[in-house]
Amino acid sequence: MKGDIRSGKNIMKILKSEDIKGILSLARWTLRENEEYLNSLNVFPVPDGDTGTNMYLTVDSGWYAINTYTNGTLKNVLRVFSREAVMGARGNSGIILAQFFAGVKDITDTKECIPLSLIPSLLDHATKEAICSIGNPVRGTILTVMEEVRDAVQDRSFRTMEELSEFIVRVGYDALNRTPDLLPILKEAGVVDAGAQGFCFILDAFNAYLTDKKPKIIDMVEVDKRGEVWHTRSFNRFCVNITIDTHSFKIKEKLKNLGDSLIVGHEENLIKVHIHTNNPPLIVDTCKKEGNIIRVQINDTEKEQKLFLGEEKEGLSVIAYSNGDGLKDIMMSMGASLVLSGEQNPSTGEIVSAIERIGRKVIILPNHSNIIPAAMKAKELANIQCGIIETKSVPEGISALLAFKEDGNLEEVMKDMESASVNVLSGEIKWAVRDAKIGGKIIKKGDTLCLKNKRLISVSPDPDSCLIESIYNLIQGHSLITIYYGKSLEDKNHDSLLNQIKKRFPSLDIQMYYGGMTNAYYLFSLE
Repeated sequence: MKGDIRSGKNIMKILKSEDIKGILSLARWTLRENEEYLNSLNVFPVPDGDTGTNMYLTVDSGWYAINTYTNGTLKNVLRVFSREAVMGARGNSGIILAQFFAGVKDITDTKECIPLSLIPSLLDHATKEAICSIGNPVRGTILTVMEEVRDAVQDRSFRTMEELSEFIVRVGYDALNRTPDLLPILKEAGVVDAGAQGFCFILDAFNAYLTDKKPKIIDMVEVDKRGEVWHTRSFNRFCVNITIDTHSFKIKEKLKNLGDSLIVGHEENLIKVHIHTNNPPLIVDTCKKEGNIIRVQINDTEKEQKLFLGEEKEGLSVIAYSNGDGLKDIMMSMGASLVLSGEQNPSTGEIVSAIERIGRKVIILPNHSNIIPAAMKAKELANIQCGIIETKSVPEGISALLAFKEDGNLEEVMKDMESASVNVLSGEIKWAVRDAKIGGKIIKKGDTLCLKNKRLISVSPDPDSCLIESIYNLIQGHSLITIYYGKSLEDKNHDSLLNQIKKRFPSLDIQMYYGGMTNAYYLFSLE
């Protein structure tokens, strides 16, 4: 039952924690279904085709956390969602959106529910938080929709949440349709602002939840990208996203002259930085002085723009799969052109679409045994020459990427990548989802176990002891371990684990990175 006093249709006047979870789940679904459409609109500030992906991943990070780790109170739902959205935010619109949600959390922090009367002040504070995060706010963007929705509800009364939601959807789309009049680059490109459209999709999801309607899905329409505005290169080539554990707010002042598109969001002890720059190391070093860096993501916007516009017809590209935002960032930084990700394995159709989106010769890294058949079928159906290296894990795919040469011959590069992938031994530390008996070992639901190519290596009561036992069972002949920790361990201090491994295996070199997997505590590779 939605709300607290809903005895009939259209009289909902409060939102409880279960309503917020339902709305956020629907918002995530709507952004995912419209991800590629939003990407196709992305011309400002850089036409690199990632706004939809960035907004979806931002909401997905928060949704995953509340769906997995939080109890049912409104305070906890919004606190956890807000923090994880900031952690997972990327790109201009993603960080602005995360900061909006942080503002929502601030206003509701002492509430057990959200009454209708609170919505105007909630929207006012959330919008101000989003605007304050930006170094140079621009009209005609997501901020315009936020502001106009906020202003429209301030002096207006509503009888129900349904009435409110239908009103703000109309206001939001009116504001969206005016974005080209406010931002000339949009009018020249023939599109509305991508971030503003994404925010309208979230308003759609809010309304759809309350009225039991289906959220809006817009069919892909081919956007004419022949105009000069789509092909103009950004002065600052690299997009840098950094998450810092700090209470210092000096970073905005220190970064303002080191690039453009600066956004600095915050939530509790976290600072999230987004900036376009030609000197990523300088940005990282500057942020290091303000606190402990939790995560760094660096994207080459020029390369992404060429891929988005189909300008890179020569050379080779890699399409890979990962279930983890950290793993995706790692593979993109190593040269992958596209990393398919998500809780569900990609279908044949999705892989074919990815190949055609790349538009040149492709090497596919399935990184999971269950994806190999779909990749094989996609190879047959695609009109572009491609090859498949049958990697069965992400560490194998990462090892293969070390041998990737964009300007090489397809067959020769595939041979080198395949040789590299088989030289790594990989495993994963997971939780048992049910009682079972494997290889004579009794496993209880909730036990921690290590699997290597679906073969049981060890069973332990906790992830760290399972990892150490697995290293002991597999270390012979290896001198380097690379560990990737999952989303459930993102906030954990790993110093104790690293010290235990060093003490137990003194000759072993250790590397550790955030992987963000949603279905495993750790992935690891031994070389």
